[in-house]
Amino acid sequence: MLNFNEYKDKIDFELMSKIQELANTLYENIKRKDNITPYIVHPEAVIKLLLDAEIYNTEILSTAYLHDVLEENSEFKYNPNKLKQYLNLFIEDEIFVTNVVDKVAYLTFYEDFYSNESKPYMKAFNMYELINVAKTYPDILVIKLADRLANILDFYNHGDKFYAKKYFTRGEILFGAAYTFESDFNDQYQLLLETENKTNKVNESIKHVFTYMWYFHNLLVKMKEIKTIISKKEK
Repeated sequence: MLNFNEYKDKIDFELMSKIQELANTLYENIKRKDNITPYIVHPEAVIKLLLDAEIYNTEILSTAYLHDVLEENSEFKYNPNKLKQYLNLFIEDEIFVTNVVDKVAYLTFYEDFYSNESKPYMKAFNMYELINVAKTYPDILVIKLADRLANILDFYNHGDKFYAKKYFTRGEILFGAAYTFESDFNDQYQLLLETENKTNKVNESIKHVFTYMWYFHNLLVKMKEIKTIISKKEK
């Protein structure tokens, strides 16, 4: 189990501990594709990657923890409204729960199945549409990028180096989008700084824009590190 103690001063420790407890319940008895590894290992790998990239946002981390629940848990399969109702039994902040589950739903692959509850999220069905949705909700691309990198490392660490490289190559659309988002946020940041310097007024948008520029920058650094790892030739 992931230990949040070393991040106590950087995250909402109480809420993340609750999310961790709920995630363990929601992924209970679910296995990875090898039918051996507990499924919770994957979302925790995504969380660790995000934390290593200095991403401490509670909504992002919570969404990452739950990002596969609507695919993997048969009780909540493709039913975001039911998941919201469940989480609200344990978390008082309904707006927080709604934001998290909406993002989980956008990150869910629906396999040609949809219900009235899942239909609003179907526009994120493929990678191009997901990237388009991320223009409004950049958290989605942050999590999807970390998810892809965690899976690549998982393949590599389990000895499937060929598929790790193949899965990396298949992620080029995603990585390209991340570079674009980083560049766009950087341009916005520079423009806001210029405006602030000219008017001598503090622009509240600067922190938001800088934060996402930082998120994408750090994840792309991790992406390069992982590319180096999986590209090493065996001696």
